[in-house]
Amino acid sequence: MKRKRGPSWKKVTLIALNCVLGIMLLALVIGTVFVEVRLGGLQYDPNDRGTLSDAEKEAIQNDMQGSTLDPDANVEGRDEIDLELPSLIDIDHNHVFNFLLVGQDRLPGEKRARSDSMILVTVNTESKTITMTSIMRDMYVKIPGYRDNRINVAYNLDGIELLYKTIETNFGLRLDQFVEVDFNGFEKVIDLVGGVDIELTEQEARHLNNNEDYYGFPQESWNLKPGMNHLNGKQALAHSRNRSVDGTGDFSRTNRQRTVMTSLIEKIKTLSWGQLYNLLMIVTDPDDRMITTDMSSNDILAYAYTFYSMLDEMQIVNQRIPIDGSYRFASVENVGEVLIPDLKKNRDFLLLTQQ
Repeated sequence: MKRKRGPSWKKVTLIALNCVLGIMLLALVIGTVFVEVRLGGLQYDPNDRGTLSDAEKEAIQNDMQGSTLDPDANVEGRDEIDLELPSLIDIDHNHVFNFLLVGQDRLPGEKRARSDSMILVTVNTESKTITMTSIMRDMYVKIPGYRDNRINVAYNLDGIELLYKTIETNFGLRLDQFVEVDFNGFEKVIDLVGGVDIELTEQEARHLNNNEDYYGFPQESWNLKPGMNHLNGKQALAHSRNRSVDGTGDFSRTNRQRTVMTSLIEKIKTLSWGQLYNLLMIVTDPDDRMITTDMSSNDILAYAYTFYSMLDEMQIVNQRIPIDGSYRFASVENVGEVLIPDLKKNRDFLLLTQQ
């Protein structure tokens, strides 16, 4: 009588391997679905912002944002300013991606607000560069469907869709997607990565130490010093909003914003993939929505992978538009003091980032 043989070790190993692979596959599917659900909660919905009445839009277009007309300057009417529009930029989307980082200052109860800061982020996977171009909010531009005005008025009137059209109309550049963050979200992201290292001038340090007078934060005795400082979220936010300390207004303010963003990226570069994943999970918490975007879940994951794969060789470039020698100051009736840009010169400058 033959003794019944048990399964061979090869069969046992194969069965065990299949079980492990099955469990891993199931975990991967569940993890992917979980991540996509989380990322789906970031989706921008224009209906969330409500609609504005004609009277509200008219008031926005005539709001001078606290600006005054220079009494020594000739006040120009809107019809007197001729803005020569450029042609569209041809972009190779195989290796160049453009998305707009919008910092907005909407307060609780407001339908929408102006884009307090706008940074064009250009990712070039061939040159391994990330170019951050500040779009100065006082540039006087054509706003499709409305009267010419400051560029940040477009966002207040009709949200990101109109801001897209305004940038394309005036600079010939089509944007791929956008990411929006408010003051609260910006502060929390800085704290989540453990703060950022920023070099401060004596004026900047003194300005930040007077934080309660300028920004309404409780006096915390920051005691920041000239030189390199490690800033937390509140301090980094206050530094990014500072445009009054050195008399150069939005020129130095946009430079500070890019400096903080560069330091943030450098900090993120030191994080492991697991730490980046944890950061992503916190930032995408549906109960504490820090950011809003029109990217799909697949887009976000693809950008995250691209960013991570470029970390070792990544170069960060900082710049702004209008560039030097491409604008003039003007006082415009019902608008205030603005920058009148040479749109073609600035379009040609942006073209260099698309190659």
